[in-house]
Amino acid sequence: MRKLAFVLGLFAALCAIPAAAQPSTLPANTVYGRLGIGSGPGQAIPFSILASNLFSRCLSMSQFGSVGDGVTDNTAAFNAAVAALPGTNGCIEFPAGKFRFNSAISYTLPNSLASIAIKGQGADNTILFWPNASGGLTINYTNALNTAHIWDLSLTTGQAGGGTGLAFTSTAHTQGISDIYRVTLRGDDGINVTDYWNIGVFSHYVSNLNVEGLAVFGQGATGAGTLHGLGMQIEGAPAVPDYAVQVNVAKSVFEFLGTGILYGSYLQGLTVDQSNFSLVGNGIQSNSSETGVLAGLAVTNSQFGLFNNSGVGILTLTTIINTQITNNFFDLNASGTNSVAIWLSSFNHFNIIGNSIGAVATTNGLDGILLGTATNGGSGVISGNDIFLFQTGINLGASATGVLVSGNTLEGNTTAIANAGTGNTIAGNPGFNPNIILAGVSGKTLTIDNSLELAGTDGTKMTFPAANDNVVGTAATQTLTNKTLTSPTIASISGNSSATGTLSTGTNGGTGGQLTLNGSTSGSGVIGVSSTGTPQYGGTATNDNAPAGNIGEYQTASASSISLTSGTTVNITSKSLTAGDWEITGVIIITPAGTTPLTGVIGLASLTTASLTPLEAGNFLQLNGTLGTGQGQTLPLPATRLSISATTTVFVNVNAAFTVSTATGGAILRARRVR
Repeated sequence: MRKLAFVLGLFAALCAIPAAAQPSTLPANTVYGRLGIGSGPGQAIPFSILASNLFSRCLSMSQFGSVGDGVTDNTAAFNAAVAALPGTNGCIEFPAGKFRFNSAISYTLPNSLASIAIKGQGADNTILFWPNASGGLTINYTNALNTAHIWDLSLTTGQAGGGTGLAFTSTAHTQGISDIYRVTLRGDDGINVTDYWNIGVFSHYVSNLNVEGLAVFGQGATGAGTLHGLGMQIEGAPAVPDYAVQVNVAKSVFEFLGTGILYGSYLQGLTVDQSNFSLVGNGIQSNSSETGVLAGLAVTNSQFGLFNNSGVGILTLTTIINTQITNNFFDLNASGTNSVAIWLSSFNHFNIIGNSIGAVATTNGLDGILLGTATNGGSGVISGNDIFLFQTGINLGASATGVLVSGNTLEGNTTAIANAGTGNTIAGNPGFNPNIILAGVSGKTLTIDNSLELAGTDGTKMTFPAANDNVVGTAATQTLTNKTLTSPTIASISGNSSATGTLSTGTNGGTGGQLTLNGSTSGSGVIGVSSTGTPQYGGTATNDNAPAGNIGEYQTASASSISLTSGTTVNITSKSLTAGDWEITGVIIITPAGTTPLTGVIGLASLTTASLTPLEAGNFLQLNGTLGTGQGQTLPLPATRLSISATTTVFVNVNAAFTVSTATGGAILRARRVR
């Protein structure tokens, strides 16, 4: 009614102006009158502006003296326009142009069923410009029935860090539907030049918010550089506390930003669809400081282009219950090695399905999918993803549990799948595991009729039952009950250094068997088992060495021409040995000068340099008496056992007695691992 009254009043004012008061001439396509509310001088009004005000459902900023020249301050015009709105709802329309504001502007909705719409003529057709203010436009909600609608305009800042461009803040749990439609936020100097908003859009405690066609541009250098700006921050009200729910972001663009969207505290229900996160540090993120029970994140049909060295496409540092990530494209093109496409640092029920996750090369991506800690027994599914060219395609951390990983294609990754967690099921992932893990329940039986065929990625197949089967076990102990292995060849046995086991062949007159160990590039051997169960260890069939850490490992050290002082203990040589059970032997060589009479020698292996404390009490070499003048002595060290739990250095020490001229010493230390 107020709009109708305004139009009728305007029409009456135009008709009532006396002819004598009108100028004798007017510009073409204009009429003489006055726009606005209240008295004032008349002016020439273009037909287009007159028609807009007569027939538009919105108040035009032109009615209130706005000027879109990028120079004139429009703060007073905006305040006049919102003051002219009806008591409960209204619409303000900006024409095309660049409208400068020297200070932040805001509108507080009435405490009733109230709504406001602010619209322009299209992003970058209508520009609201803040050259030096800290912040742009804020809409304040006062009750649950308030709504706001911002359409078809751009908000620009003339500063590097211009505050918050567009803010919706509420003091109540809103129930109506608000929206942001075809709005751009960027620096006034262009895209990725110098200027940017610290936060493009900030939504506090506003539920049922629909965002479509939003574009937020930050500033910064990709690669090792710093990206500035946060595209959109969404949160509830931790101070109440209460949740904001149901926020939808679609067909939107986030570029050159440190973070595209921040999933804040006390938020439940964010859907992101058909949106593009390009040249960003992190695409969608929740921080570890967020509070409340975060729940409901759905990201679908979107693209993530990460060009930052440590960027993450989707990062949850706080658990978001029921996270759904489906049908997205992740492209990691950073020059560093710490980028991750999807990183759920903590999780509780999730689905990561049908995504294309790729890096330019394995030096460009750390992990395709990285899982941290399962909270409250959380579980999830990783399925149907195409993951390529990462250092690790799928990385399940030590605290990840209850995860099903199946049907993923992994290609060109340094490590296809790393599983440090427990209770995870990994099966049917081409590029990783041709074997299938069948998890049963205690007391249940898996019955296979005819045969079960498992196809591997290398073209081989395994069929049960079959004459030649490759059996891969996953538990620490594998048990075959009532099965017969006829002349089997076991290609390899793997385990850790503390693993132990027993191979039994029975004692009922059998002829014994052999377990042949192959696959080591440094040798092979045979463990024979007699019919009585006595182990027989076969030796190597060539002139190789036992690998480090294996029985038979052989280490030596030697030195010569070490000057000796009569009656002084001297270290001749030494060797560092790793933990294990070793046998130590060696030789001591004493070489006196031609006129030197040698009268005594003590030699031993010790754990202390230049010491006469032997490895074992009493286990040393000692000769007393005149041993001849100028006559060298080559003397064997007694064999000594050395059992050590950590890497230890063994020294060969000598003490020689002589009375004239000089003497030198040498030694050879030999160590062989016996177990």
